[in-house]
Amino acid sequence: MITQNGQGLIGKPADEVLGTFFEKNLVSAALRAGRFLQLSKDAQAELLGDLLRPEAAAIPTEIHQAAVPAEVFFSGATALDLDSVRNLEAAMIKKRAECTATLRELGEPIEIPARPDVPTAFQCQRRLDDLRMKQNSLVREKEALLNKWQESQSKARADLERLQRARAEALDLKGEAALMEALEKEVEVTKAEETLSRLRFEIADLEGQIKNAEKKAGKCPTCGHEVDSDDLVGRYKEGISARKSRIPTLESLVGKYEPMHVIKEKLRKHREAVSDIVRLEKVLSETPAEVPEPDTTSIDGEIADLEGRMQKGQQIVAETAKYEADRAHYLAQVEKKKALEAKREACDTIAKWAGPTGVQTQMMGDKIGVFKGAVNDVMHKLGYDIQIEETSGLILVGRFPIGTQFRPSELSESEQWRFSVAFQVAIAKVSGLGFVVLDRADVLVGENRGRFMQAVVDAGLDQVFVLASIDRKVDFPPEITVFDLELEEGRTIVA
Repeated sequence: MITQNGQGLIGKPADEVLGTFFEKNLVSAALRAGRFLQLSKDAQAELLGDLLRPEAAAIPTEIHQAAVPAEVFFSGATALDLDSVRNLEAAMIKKRAECTATLRELGEPIEIPARPDVPTAFQCQRRLDDLRMKQNSLVREKEALLNKWQESQSKARADLERLQRARAEALDLKGEAALMEALEKEVEVTKAEETLSRLRFEIADLEGQIKNAEKKAGKCPTCGHEVDSDDLVGRYKEGISARKSRIPTLESLVGKYEPMHVIKEKLRKHREAVSDIVRLEKVLSETPAEVPEPDTTSIDGEIADLEGRMQKGQQIVAETAKYEADRAHYLAQVEKKKALEAKREACDTIAKWAGPTGVQTQMMGDKIGVFKGAVNDVMHKLGYDIQIEETSGLILVGRFPIGTQFRPSELSESEQWRFSVAFQVAIAKVSGLGFVVLDRADVLVGENRGRFMQAVVDAGLDQVFVLASIDRKVDFPPEITVFDLELEEGRTIVA
């Protein structure tokens, strides 16, 4: 029975209250003798794990610092439980091995020494570009000289050709005099052309009237009066004859000269040709007959020299670029190696801290030691000793002093009960429960029962309930209160 708020609780209510402060299996193992041995191996391991589970270990500052290069993320956690510590150790061992393998594969980078006094590839390229610009300038200078010479030669040839054409178009004095003469007769010729044109028109008109008069014989073709048609036709013919007689003279005058527009065009071309001849002869007289091609030997020499320097420069740029790439690769390998070494060292630091010889020992050592000591405080007095393997939790029971060791399941019934008593006491002490219920204490007889009772008294628990069936009164230490229970009419009473 336990008391809560002044009220006594027994049975299931008492179990429920205890369950709010202690793990159910721990309470069950403390209150029921042999309960631990009845559990499966997995359940035993789980119970021991709950009982011996250490408090979370605080993460030291140096581990937080090592977490950065080790690429570990605690997500704001300041402490780790045992499982987390073990998982962390395994992860760090794996990472450390990966770093070692990568470092082994990386090897020792081949040193590419620095060349502080050597221009960079960029500087070499700038110098190369300057040389190319200078060479291009010289090439343009040469082209300008040659182009100017070629233009002067082309111009001289063109002027000569124009002079020849002008001379061909210019007239001699006789030709010019003939054109001038024709030009002076322009008014007379023009008048003759007009008269000739008028006469031909009048002749055509008279010929038309003659035909009309012949059709209308006896009548005037214009007014219709009676006339002598023969006389009229005769007059028309006389008029035609008189006009035709003038035509040869006029045609002779007009045909003597070319059309005036042709004469004027020839005179215009003649005058332009004369002007061109004067100008071109003056230009050509001032132009040397044969201008030699400019001498570009010095420019060609400079261009060739620059070309050679540029070829060497391109080779230097390529070599410098390769050196810089090799140097950058070397420095990257060095930095990568440093980073891997720092990561491996950080992983090693964390792995050692989280390993069995590190914080795990601190977390496990005290509780296991306390629990084993609590069990052996009772077991030694009963002539037995237990050992607990820290890594597997395996429990071995042997004679005290140490002799042949057995697993609890291999012990005899009374030995199993003594082990269970010691185990119950240890659970109560380590868990803080503070009391146990020891049933079937009658399995021990004689001296073993006395030693058992003394061991229980010396265990230092708050309360111990011992249940046993006895056939005679037993002297118990004064610290033990004895309740003699008897069955009366189906009820248990205190005798």
